[in-house]
Amino acid sequence: GSSGSSQVVYTSELRQVAVDVPRTAPGVPFFHQERIQKSLERILFIWGMRHPASGYVQGINDVATPFLAVFFYGEVIDKGGVGGEVDGAGDDDGDDGDGDGDDDDGWELDTEDVVRKLNEANAADVGADGSPDNLRETLLEVEADAYWCLCKVLDGIQDHYTYAQPGIQKTLFRVGELVSRVGQDVANHLAKEHCEYMQFGFRWCNCLLLRELSFDLGIRLWDTYVSEGTKLKDFLVYVLSSFLLSWAPELVKMELEGLIMFLQRTPTETWTEGDIETVLSRAYMWRLSFANAASHLA
Repeated sequence: GSSGSSQVVYTSELRQVAVDVPRTAPGVPFFHQERIQKSLERILFIWGMRHPASGYVQGINDVATPFLAVFFYGEVIDKGGVGGEVDGAGDDDGDDGDGDGDDDDGWELDTEDVVRKLNEANAADVGADGSPDNLRETLLEVEADAYWCLCKVLDGIQDHYTYAQPGIQKTLFRVGELVSRVGQDVANHLAKEHCEYMQFGFRWCNCLLLRELSFDLGIRLWDTYVSEGTKLKDFLVYVLSSFLLSWAPELVKMELEGLIMFLQRTPTETWTEGDIETVLSRAYMWRLSFANAASHLA
């Protein structure tokens, strides 16, 4: 009966989430902590069960990570709201590259701090006298905030994750249209080499570029995504096009195999916040330029 089929969906959903969570943000130790992984599991599982049109799909785990990291930092590590960099996200030596030997624009979520706080939470009874600032309740609030923010972002792009991903296909079609207008040399070269946007752009759309960047730059990107609200779906076309054309001089010299290998693993290791802001500035400029001529992206 229906209860039997519901149980199958429930089990399948939980299994997929349980497989993906340990593989999430592999370079960020924060997400290797058991308690954080359990929070992420609950967020993704509940989202999937509440959105049966798509259910949980790989890639949604990435979209949730900036919210969980930032809210945890703000509520648990630094109630005062001072910024920091998630451990494992920035330069290994903590140097921002400007020659003064320090990291000006990152924010550090120290893994030892995280483990200590999580151990405190594990040892404390909920609401008991002497528990460290009701840390368990705070962690549940962080989890809830991350869940609702994930819902808000995905509400506008849920067709990225439904069967056959029509949203991703449409977005990449529009990227192709825009690139042919603002980066004709690259568009012509990709066409000549028979390089399809789906061959490299699927993951860009699926994870909203998060897997192409270090985690701290991903958080900077999320700042803009959240500010876009319901316009995110449209703005994403410009962001992806701008990201692609960041590599225009290199791309036009490559043959098909080189193009696909390069674009599936873009060399952003040395990128700073300035680089991602250049991508975003270009995207804003193009959107403004084409605001009254949207038919080019129809």
